[in-house]
Amino acid sequence: ANKPGTQLNQVFLDALNDSNYQVKQAAISAIGKRKDARFVKPLVALLNSSNSKLRSSAAYALKGLVKFCSETELLTLVKSDHRSLKLATLSALGQYDSPEAIESLAEAATDKSSTVRLKAVEALVKIEDERTVRPLIVALKDSYYKIRDTAIKGLGRRQETAAIPALFDLLEAQKSEKKTSRYSRKRRYSSRRSSVTISILDALTRIGGELPADRILVQLRKMDYKTKYTWKTLAIKTTDPKAADLFVPALSESNSGFVRFMIEILGSRKERAAVEPLIEKLKSKDRGIKRTAHTALESITGQRIKAKYKKWRKWWEKNKWM
Repeated sequence: ANKPGTQLNQVFLDALNDSNYQVKQAAISAIGKRKDARFVKPLVALLNSSNSKLRSSAAYALKGLVKFCSETELLTLVKSDHRSLKLATLSALGQYDSPEAIESLAEAATDKSSTVRLKAVEALVKIEDERTVRPLIVALKDSYYKIRDTAIKGLGRRQETAAIPALFDLLEAQKSEKKTSRYSRKRRYSSRRSSVTISILDALTRIGGELPADRILVQLRKMDYKTKYTWKTLAIKTTDPKAADLFVPALSESNSGFVRFMIEILGSRKERAAVEPLIEKLKSKDRGIKRTAHTALESITGQRIKAKYKKWRKWWEKNKWM
């Protein structure tokens, strides 16, 4: 025998198909939090009703039933003007990777409503499909910081190498954005900018691989105390074949703190191309540079020679072609 709840749901289902407007309206109101997949089709049909109250009530009821909807039904519901239904539908579409679902989400990610855009981007990051990368990269330029942050974290978690240039562009844009004049807004802006910057660095760390050494070097030169050690890690780990050609000449720059930092990086990378200029640094009057250069030389060569220029020069002349 049917359970009482099932029998009652059948009564409501019959009422939704009734020709009388008031009966339909009462049935929609009575459905409340009842979760029954059979309610979906008649409610979807009511979205096309000429009666605006019926359309609104049906949309509100469907919001709680999206998990019972098929992909085809969701693709219909996502076009609804009913805000809460649209948001619920966007979240539900995150479980599908069909071209139609991704296209609908990508379109919603450019909606005039920031809330709709955020829901669409949240759904896109859940879909492990290369077709979602482009709309997520576009979302990096969104005016709403939460959308940018969500896209950054999603691309980083998925280790999307195609996003690397866009992430660096966003980082540089963060630095050049005009700040507001009011103090409270300025503090809020600074906090948001800092949050997005941290997310970008985390994403780049997760992606790793052939991060562009030239753009890393630009950030290293800024010597930002909050981020310099993260940039140091990225400089050490990047597999960019141009890294040595860019990092070694940086040893000749005038900022002693920056030079020490670059020596540490080259030592950790074990860049043999840096041995010659590092030996020259043993002649430096700056004890910090001299000590750091010696440590780097030992790391690169595996040799344990005193921090004396002549001793290292003699060893290098004998071994540099090996």
